[in-house]
Amino acid sequence: MVEGEKSDLLKKTEWYRRFNSAEVSSALRKDEKKQRQLQRDLDKARAELVDQTSSVKILKTKASLGWDPRYWFSSERSLKVLELKAQRKTLAVMTKHEKQLQQQFDVIHQQNKLKKGELEDYRAFDPLEAQAAVNALIIRLERIRSDLDHVQLLSKRLDMQLREPLAELAKFKQRKRDLEIEIARAEDFEHQLSIARNSYERKMIHNECINSFGDSSPGRVVGYRRRDLGSVDRSIRNLDERLKSIASQAHMW
Repeated sequence: MVEGEKSDLLKKTEWYRRFNSAEVSSALRKDEKKQRQLQRDLDKARAELVDQTSSVKILKTKASLGWDPRYWFSSERSLKVLELKAQRKTLAVMTKHEKQLQQQFDVIHQQNKLKKGELEDYRAFDPLEAQAAVNALIIRLERIRSDLDHVQLLSKRLDMQLREPLAELAKFKQRKRDLEIEIARAEDFEHQLSIARNSYERKMIHNECINSFGDSSPGRVVGYRRRDLGSVDRSIRNLDERLKSIASQAHMW
């Protein structure tokens, strides 16, 4: 983040050095003059467009058939129809012209807005203040790098101390999961024995138990595994305490 802030300030300082405010101001004045002329042209085109639209509406009414059949084929109506076609073409040309003027106005308006923004940024930027901030950030970065080197050394030292107990802890946790699965399976054999309907079914369950655990008695298996689980839990607690002790000592490094 500090490096990014420093980079941004350097980029802004370089932009400030290269920025030609006199040239941009001159271009802005010329473009603002063009924009004002375009606005006048656009206002005129819109007014003419309104008048032309009104004229087309009037001619459309006059060129319509009306209620008198004698007027339908009269020379007067024929002239109005021709005039309406001509006026509609003119309206289409004027509409297109108005849209072109609007597009030109929008483009130059956006360009002028950007130029004004650049000039405001230029006038607001203080290169001396920016350089002072960069110098302060350089000092801060040097301090951070020094602190980071120290932290990295401590981190490596801590990793070395934690590596062996963490590996042991992972092994014991896996052993605990295995024991819990075995206890659950042996208890399931016990449940099956309790609901077995005859000696044949009980024999088959005992056979499954010995195939799974090397012991035909689910109860004994549960007992042995629970004792093993207790021993594993104690080892896990001891390792947890050891890890906490290492972490506590690391705070004082």
